[in-house]
Amino acid sequence: MIRSSFRLRLSLFLALAGLTAVSTGPLHAQPPRPEKAQVQLAVDRTAYEAGTTARIAALVSIENGWHVHSNKPTLDYLIPTVLDLELPAGWPEETIQYPQAEIQTFTFAEEPLAVYDGDVEILAEVTIPAGVPAGAFPVKASLRYQACDDSQCLPPVTTQATVQLTVGPGGRPVEHAAFQAPPRSE
Repeated sequence: MIRSSFRLRLSLFLALAGLTAVSTGPLHAQPPRPEKAQVQLAVDRTAYEAGTTARIAALVSIENGWHVHSNKPTLDYLIPTVLDLELPAGWPEETIQYPQAEIQTFTFAEEPLAVYDGDVEILAEVTIPAGVPAGAFPVKASLRYQACDDSQCLPPVTTQATVQLTVGPGGRPVEHAAFQAPPRSE
């Protein structure tokens, strides 16, 4: 009985000592997380016939107070924002349309920079090959960007999202602001 009571007290003492050591350790300010943008994907139709073009919108929401550099940054050393789609094997490469960047001035740069901030839509056109059988085909998007505020730039990150392209008859247009402009002609 005495031995059991001793073990219990020793265990409690060691547990409390461990908690005290953990809680009194030095407090370090955590650097901001580099993920300052989210991406969601939308398609312009509920289904597509083989041999037609699908339009995919990458809807990018950049956290307030942050910006990302455009796909064509003002200076060579700045990291561009790049959207890449992973298409099913045998499908032709997509065509990407980036929005026009905003030209903004910052205290840390001598010249204005081409950036995106707030909500941005990047459009992609994907040709579905003729002869593709009916079915659902996943398309994964990777958005690589570097977020900056007025005083710092964070390490570049890649954010991903996936959307299903349905191939088959009976597709209907999807109501979405990103698809109000007509498809781009080749």
